[in-house]
Amino acid sequence: MPASWNKEYNPALLAEKIESTRKVSDDGKIRFEGLGFKEFAALLYSMLNFTQDIPEIDLRQIVSKAIFNSGAKGIITAKSLLAEVNKLEQEYQKLSTQRYVLVSSISIDPSLELHKIHLGNKLIVFEKSLPIRFKQEAGNLLRDAEQSLFANPPANYMQVRVHVSAKSIHDGAKQALETLDFVRGVWNWAYNRRHFIRETWGGKPKPVNQIILGPIHTLHNNNGYLAATNNWWYEPSYLGAIQTLNPKRDEIDGIYNALNHVRKKFETHKYSDSIKEAFIRYTRALDERNWSIAFLKLWSILELLTDTIGTSYETTIKRASYIYEERDYHLQVLEHLRKYRNSSIHFDKDNSEMETYLYQIKNYVEALIGFHINNRLGFESIQETASFLNLPYDKEVINRQIEKLSFAKKFHGFSK
Repeated sequence: MPASWNKEYNPALLAEKIESTRKVSDDGKIRFEGLGFKEFAALLYSMLNFTQDIPEIDLRQIVSKAIFNSGAKGIITAKSLLAEVNKLEQEYQKLSTQRYVLVSSISIDPSLELHKIHLGNKLIVFEKSLPIRFKQEAGNLLRDAEQSLFANPPANYMQVRVHVSAKSIHDGAKQALETLDFVRGVWNWAYNRRHFIRETWGGKPKPVNQIILGPIHTLHNNNGYLAATNNWWYEPSYLGAIQTLNPKRDEIDGIYNALNHVRKKFETHKYSDSIKEAFIRYTRALDERNWSIAFLKLWSILELLTDTIGTSYETTIKRASYIYEERDYHLQVLEHLRKYRNSSIHFDKDNSEMETYLYQIKNYVEALIGFHINNRLGFESIQETASFLNLPYDKEVINRQIEKLSFAKKFHGFSK
């Protein structure tokens, strides 16, 4: 499906504004007067609904190029802008894919042996040291990249390479990081579920996750040479290395078994993409050293898993509590978390009990992820599952509704 206008905006007004700054030089080149071009491009991006699976940074480049292309052909209008965006999208989709390799590090003891992970056409390789060409090329770029860090890079993390097929360097980096974060999400979920509470005394706030990424990621071709010679990707939440995880063999088997369990479930799952998104957002939330930010990110995942984005918080906590036997108690806990969520947003309120709050909401998100993975009733979508969570909890109320539905069948003459 081609891109379309978001009905909340009037693109004709923006097109007129852009056209008013368009100038054509004597040699026929297009330029735009003033400092407004970046604002125009950002606003145009927001005005469009994109349906193609293209990384955001590539889409923004498409939008900027569409403005120049439209201006080169004549007067810029909303129609000409949309036509150029769709044309450039089609050209992007026709690009051939090539193999890229993202190089990063992960907070696991490098002396351990972790076997490779194949996810479709993607491959994750864990190793104590990178192959020589990758090491040399990454090292050249890391010396520049590390100048922008707020803390020293880790010295004892395991190295990791993620092999993907993509149409651009940005597409390659996005795919690789999402693949790696999905695996980390499942692994951290398996570890974090064991810990219902934590109490930290002094020092820097620690992330909940025990498996986090190093701060810098570089992108290479299959031969090890840099594919992006002036670009690197980084972790904005990185504030220093954490203690490397050194699990026993049975613990390693446990996190691999958890990943295999999830992958097995995904083979027949009706909405596995939504659960994969939840895992990625879950692990990124719990990478945060700022517990207030981590809390708010987890609350947004709670809304995703209860399909209550944009609805009332009362519905969110009602659905989140539905899977528990002691539902009334959990309603109270979730209500207390809702009140903290609102106060932290509207009054910039912090709390010495933030770590407790964070672990409480973490526990609910983890339980809901598990509920969705199992999907025992075979629901077709996250929306259908969430509507189940909205059903009555009381046995008598359920029986009355069943009776009413039975009467409705008879009333309309349905025999089965």
